[in-house]
Amino acid sequence: MQEQNSKDTASVSDELTRYAQRIEEKLSGLSLDGTHNPGAVRSTSVQTIARSIGRPFKFVFDLFPPLSYSENGSGKGLFIDLVRDLLEKRMKITVAYAEHDWDTCQNEVFNGVSDGLITVATPERLAFLDTHVGTLYPFSWVLWTRPDHPRLKEIQAIRNAQDIKKGKFSVVTYPGNGWIKSNLESKGIKVAYKDQEYRYLLEKQADLLVEEPLVAIQKMTLAGVDRKKILRTQVILHTTPFQLLISKKSPWIEILPEFDRNIRDIKSDGTFDTIMARYR
Repeated sequence: MQEQNSKDTASVSDELTRYAQRIEEKLSGLSLDGTHNPGAVRSTSVQTIARSIGRPFKFVFDLFPPLSYSENGSGKGLFIDLVRDLLEKRMKITVAYAEHDWDTCQNEVFNGVSDGLITVATPERLAFLDTHVGTLYPFSWVLWTRPDHPRLKEIQAIRNAQDIKKGKFSVVTYPGNGWIKSNLESKGIKVAYKDQEYRYLLEKQADLLVEEPLVAIQKMTLAGVDRKKILRTQVILHTTPFQLLISKKSPWIEILPEFDRNIRDIKSDGTFDTIMARYR
């Protein structure tokens, strides 16, 4: 799983803002045939880029269900569905999918062996990779608890890590969760790292669990945990933008402005919500 994505990403939005002006400049000058017809620019330029490259876009992903995984040798999950709609359907780009462990995914894209992956655009990654401006997927760290917790009203009033610490609430999460370590445990909050974190919560050995909603639903299903016994609160501790990142060594880097346009399109025409509904 993408444990590195769990690092503190407070500087991500600032880093992406510095890309905004450059991406907008690319958007305005994307036409390769000199025309100013927006529709013609959008279709002709990407097709021209694809023909000049002459091979599929190599997209890599790790086992991160339900966001990305393989089934019968085929890529599955929310991220795969987004790539298929954006790159294949809308931009008419042939994509080759490959699942690897997370370190291999990063190394292949860093070195230009593969073209892109979906993850957090940390400053460290942006030294080797480039991205777009619009958020592809907002990864939210949501607070979960038991509906019968005796301090439920206090939990629902939590707004940040300081509130968790002040209330002396304990947290359970999966082993290797770097975001929890950096943002909660480092602030003096008691954290337990357990493989069966949802059962640990149900056994009343912890007060809270922090997880992204789609990932939480998948984990509860796989663990055979009754979703009615675990309450998703309205508390969001942090939201991290997940982006398509393309290697600076890849010729496909030139499609990012058009990719950015298409993100706006799928969110305005309802496609994004339709894809999300498959995993809720």
